[in-house]
Amino acid sequence: MEASLVDGCAFGAVQANAAKIVGAEVRGCRIDYLNCRDAVCRDLVFRDCTIGEFDGNDARLSRVAFIDTDVAVLSLRHAVCADVDLRGARLHEIRGGDSLKGTTMTIEQIADLAAVFARSLGIRTD
Repeated sequence: MEASLVDGCAFGAVQANAAKIVGAEVRGCRIDYLNCRDAVCRDLVFRDCTIGEFDGNDARLSRVAFIDTDVAVLSLRHAVCADVDLRGARLHEIRGGDSLKGTTMTIEQIADLAAVFARSLGIRTD
Protein backbone atom coordinates (compact mmCIF):
# COMPACT_ATOMS: atom_id res chain seq x y z
CA MET A 1 0.00 0.00 0.00
CA GLU A 2 1.40 3.41 -0.89
CA ALA A 3 -0.03 6.69 0.55
CA SER A 4 -3.51 5.32 1.23
CA LEU A 5 -6.51 6.23 3.35
CA VAL A 6 -8.96 3.59 4.57
CA ASP A 7 -11.97 5.34 6.13
CA GLY A 8 -15.09 4.08 7.90
CA CYS A 9 -14.78 0.38 7.18
CA ALA A 10 -15.73 -2.75 9.10
CA PHE A 11 -13.81 -5.99 8.57
CA GLY A 12 -14.00 -9.37 10.24
CA ALA A 13 -10.40 -10.20 9.36
CA VAL A 14 -7.70 -8.49 7.35
CA GLN A 15 -4.88 -10.68 6.06
CA ALA A 16 -1.84 -8.43 5.62
CA ASN A 17 0.74 -10.99 6.66
CA ALA A 18 4.12 -10.53 4.96
CA ALA A 19 2.80 -7.33 3.35
CA LYS A 20 4.65 -4.06 2.98
CA ILE A 21 2.44 -1.20 4.18
CA VAL A 22 3.91 2.28 3.80
CA GLY A 23 2.27 5.67 4.26
CA ALA A 24 -1.27 4.62 5.17
CA GLU A 25 -3.95 5.93 7.51
CA VAL A 26 -6.78 3.74 8.79
CA ARG A 27 -9.52 5.99 10.19
CA GLY A 28 -12.83 5.22 11.88
CA CYS A 29 -12.64 1.50 11.17
CA ARG A 30 -13.59 -1.65 13.07
CA ILE A 31 -11.36 -4.65 12.46
CA ASP A 32 -11.91 -7.84 14.44
CA TYR A 33 -8.56 -9.41 13.52
CA LEU A 34 -5.69 -7.65 11.75
CA ASN A 35 -2.96 -10.08 10.69
CA CYS A 36 0.29 -8.19 10.13
CA ARG A 37 2.57 -11.15 10.88
CA ASP A 38 5.94 -10.83 9.15
CA ALA A 39 4.78 -7.53 7.64
CA VAL A 40 6.79 -4.35 7.20
CA CYS A 41 4.70 -1.39 8.38
CA ARG A 42 6.10 2.12 8.09
CA ASP A 43 4.34 5.47 8.48
CA LEU A 44 1.06 3.80 9.42
CA VAL A 45 -1.60 5.54 11.53
CA PHE A 46 -4.70 4.03 13.12
CA ARG A 47 -7.10 6.82 14.14
CA ASP A 48 -10.46 6.37 15.94
CA CYS A 49 -10.47 2.63 15.30
CA THR A 50 -11.54 -0.49 17.18
CA ILE A 51 -9.25 -3.47 16.69
CA GLY A 52 -10.07 -6.84 18.26
CA GLU A 53 -6.59 -8.26 17.76
CA PHE A 54 -3.57 -6.67 16.13
CA ASP A 55 -1.24 -9.58 15.28
CA GLY A 56 2.15 -8.02 14.66
CA ASN A 57 4.19 -11.10 15.53
CA ASP A 58 7.54 -11.15 13.71
CA ALA A 59 6.68 -7.81 12.04
CA ARG A 60 8.93 -4.80 11.53
CA LEU A 61 7.03 -1.70 12.64
CA SER A 62 8.39 1.83 12.31
CA ARG A 63 6.60 5.13 12.77
CA VAL A 64 3.31 3.42 13.57
CA ALA A 65 0.77 5.27 15.74
CA PHE A 66 -2.50 4.33 17.40
CA ILE A 67 -4.55 7.49 18.02
CA ASP A 68 -7.83 7.22 19.96
CA THR A 69 -7.89 3.53 19.08
CA ASP A 70 -9.15 0.63 21.17
CA VAL A 71 -7.01 -2.52 20.86
CA ALA A 72 -8.30 -5.57 22.74
CA VAL A 73 -5.18 -7.69 22.05
CA LEU A 74 -1.82 -6.35 20.86
CA SER A 75 0.45 -9.25 19.93
CA LEU A 76 4.05 -8.35 19.14
CA ARG A 77 6.01 -11.56 19.74
CA HIS A 78 9.43 -11.28 18.08
CA ALA A 79 8.46 -7.96 16.46
CA VAL A 80 11.00 -5.21 15.90
CA CYS A 81 9.55 -1.80 16.79
CA ALA A 82 11.01 1.63 16.09
CA ASP A 83 9.06 4.78 16.88
CA VAL A 84 5.78 2.98 17.59
CA ASP A 85 3.43 5.34 19.47
CA LEU A 86 0.98 3.50 21.71
CA ARG A 87 0.04 6.56 23.81
CA GLY A 88 -3.31 6.98 22.05
CA ALA A 89 -4.23 3.31 22.32
CA ARG A 90 -6.57 1.81 24.88
CA LEU A 91 -4.79 -1.51 25.40
CA HIS A 92 -6.47 -4.42 27.13
CA GLU A 93 -3.92 -7.20 26.63
CA ILE A 94 -0.37 -7.35 25.31
CA ARG A 95 1.32 -10.53 24.11
CA GLY A 96 5.05 -10.43 23.59
CA GLY A 97 5.71 -7.64 26.05
CA ASP A 98 9.44 -8.26 25.67
CA SER A 99 9.17 -6.89 22.11
CA LEU A 100 7.94 -3.45 23.23
CA LYS A 101 11.42 -1.94 22.91
CA GLY A 102 11.04 0.99 20.51
CA THR A 103 7.50 1.88 21.60
CA THR A 104 6.20 4.87 23.56
CA MET A 105 3.51 4.43 26.22
CA THR A 106 2.07 6.63 28.95
CA ILE A 107 2.88 5.89 32.57
CA GLU A 108 -0.85 5.22 33.10
CA GLN A 109 -0.83 2.54 30.40
CA ILE A 110 2.22 0.92 31.95
CA ALA A 111 0.61 0.95 35.40
CA ASP A 112 -2.63 -0.55 34.01
CA LEU A 113 -0.65 -3.32 32.31
CA ALA A 114 1.79 -4.01 35.18
CA ALA A 115 0.49 -7.56 35.67
CA VAL A 116 0.93 -8.28 31.95
CA PHE A 117 4.52 -7.05 32.08
CA ALA A 118 5.20 -9.06 35.23
CA ARG A 119 3.89 -12.26 33.60
CA SER A 120 6.12 -11.68 30.56
CA LEU A 121 9.09 -11.62 32.96
CA GLY A 122 7.94 -14.79 34.73
CA ILE A 123 6.78 -12.97 37.85
CA ARG A 124 3.62 -14.23 39.55
CA THR A 125 1.21 -11.65 40.93
CA ASP A 126 -1.73 -11.89 43.30
